[in-house]
Amino acid sequence: MSELLLVEDVNDNAPVFEANYTINVTENSSTGIRLLKVIADDADKGINGIVVFSVQKIEANTAAAVPSNLFAISSTGWLTLENDLDFEVAQEYFITVIAKDSGTPYLNSSTVVTVIVEDLQDSPPAFSNSSYDTSISETTPEVRL
Repeated sequence: MSELLLVEDVNDNAPVFEANYTINVTENSSTGIRLLKVIADDADKGINGIVVFSVQKIEANTAAAVPSNLFAISSTGWLTLENDLDFEVAQEYFITVIAKDSGTPYLNSSTVVTVIVEDLQDSPPAFSNSSYDTSISETTPEVRL
């Protein structure tokens, strides 16, 4: 006579991120571009160990309002740029990403992705006045400009 013992996994482990993430992105980067993939592992087995990702909030080092749809993350962890960046508006963004397992009740954890916006010369040089006056003495030695 043989017996079969079935052991069910209890959802007792929250997902764990590998690290906090930082990425440099030029302000002229194309929308839709994949920036990076976040990774979180869950020690549970089966459905309890399946992890999905979402953006909880986006903050910036600016007083201006940050569009909530500036970045997006797929359920598999790919962070994408969804709208144009402008260094003159914000130089850094802080994206709180949530990893949630599929257990009942679910467990979750978070990490912060820092996006550093790299400036490009996107404004042409300009004079602050429309004209300038100066005078040079006729005894001034030759000067080349």
